[in-house]
Amino acid sequence: MYTYLKNRPMLLSAVLGSALALFTFYCPNASVITGAAFIALFFIMVIKRAKPEIIFSIFCVVIIIINLQLNLQRADSADLLSGSTVNGSFCITENPVDHGDYKSFTVEARDCAELKNGTKVFMFYGGDETLCMGDLIECDAKLKSVSKSDFKAGNYAENIYLSANIKNIAVKSGAQDKALFNLSRLQRGITNTLFENLSTDESATLNAIVTGDKSYISPEFESCVRGAGISHVLVVSGMHLSIIMTFIMGLLERFVYNRYAKPLIMFAVTVFLMALCGFTMSVVRSGVTYMLIAVSLLIGRTGERSNTLGAAVTLILLFSPFAVLSISLQLSVLSTFGVLAVSPAVMNAVCERVNIKNPLIFSILSLAVSSVCASLMTLPVVILVFGYVSVVAVISSIIIAPIVTVSLIAAFCGLVLSLISPVIAKPCFLVSGITAKYFNFMTEHIGGWKYSAVNVSRPFAVISVIVIFAVLQLLLYCRKRRDMLKLYGLNEKIKAEGGDRLIWR
Repeated sequence: MYTYLKNRPMLLSAVLGSALALFTFYCPNASVITGAAFIALFFIMVIKRAKPEIIFSIFCVVIIIINLQLNLQRADSADLLSGSTVNGSFCITENPVDHGDYKSFTVEARDCAELKNGTKVFMFYGGDETLCMGDLIECDAKLKSVSKSDFKAGNYAENIYLSANIKNIAVKSGAQDKALFNLSRLQRGITNTLFENLSTDESATLNAIVTGDKSYISPEFESCVRGAGISHVLVVSGMHLSIIMTFIMGLLERFVYNRYAKPLIMFAVTVFLMALCGFTMSVVRSGVTYMLIAVSLLIGRTGERSNTLGAAVTLILLFSPFAVLSISLQLSVLSTFGVLAVSPAVMNAVCERVNIKNPLIFSILSLAVSSVCASLMTLPVVILVFGYVSVVAVISSIIIAPIVTVSLIAAFCGLVLSLISPVIAKPCFLVSGITAKYFNFMTEHIGGWKYSAVNVSRPFAVISVIVIFAVLQLLLYCRKRRDMLKLYGLNEKIKAEGGDRLIWR
């Protein structure tokens, strides 16, 4: 395992940075000693002239440690403000969530004497005022530290250290944040276009897939989705961004031949889609990955896929070290690692022993293995957070999840073409409607099965971690054995030609 990480320095920095962030969150007092140890390690490696890539990896970890301490200081400052009431101007940075008796949303301070501009606050509002993303509001806010709340980890992941109950609210007319307000209008336009072109059930599903808005989804259907093990489909995540970006990259490969135009278009589209999806952590992870791919295309270099994933995570942690506490980021990174690193190793091991000639069987097997590997890597988080495991998740991934790709691409094309002419967008919406109907039908029947999901106690999370490490060690052993067999074959050939024997390092 050490050799594997040493050969992928950015993955190593991501693992170390994530571990240190978790340790700092749960043991803030002891984190100073750990941080000092890594800073000392960095200088020792510089003096000993270690490999530059390893030095850079440890340097990234040191920067993450420094940012962790700065974030702890911000949290301590927020604790001092807990219980006080402040008056000022704030900008709503997300669409408010209606809970019936109250609304909740995140704001940024814009003009408040007690708070620095840009300070995030999670607000609760029990009035009837209509609010939307981008609105500038003036209100009285009674602040409360989130350090003792049940949602401390989720708030820290978003760099939120204060919550507030607000009253005496006034929306500043005509003073919206233009970028956020127009983004909110675009999201509402997408929802309206889908409902105008599709039936209610299909448009509700596609609206959740495209925008992440599940307000039109019934509780019964959402329960079926959880039972089928495909909850990630109805939450805008890295998977959605990956589907769209893969489609766009295919178009760029076919129609754009300029070396510099491709990565620049990729970069711009990625930023736009990240903004459209609300900069959720899993979307940011996927977006940063595609940005790194765009940069690699621009400079003419390619990297190992798991190391690129590590670079994306490291970049996120450099700016927001507590982001590792985000459940969506954890699931996104672990599932992606399972698909990119573990699944190919399993398929290589299988194909060495079984000669699969039928392309359809190979595709189905590859899809099943990818699903199993992604599910296995995310199993500890799923058990700890949700307390249940879907026993039909692999089946769902084979017969339901691929349809989501078709449905999302068709809906994306339909939305783009509807800006030109609603008529030429009709075929795309027809395809997306048919696939959404299939998705609804199969989800209701598979996820609605009584035994589709089973409750699992927390101790099984520890067992799943042991299983993951055992599988990874086995795959690394198989890879080493395969490489040694190749070396043995080369030595036999060299020996026959009278050369010197190669040595395994």
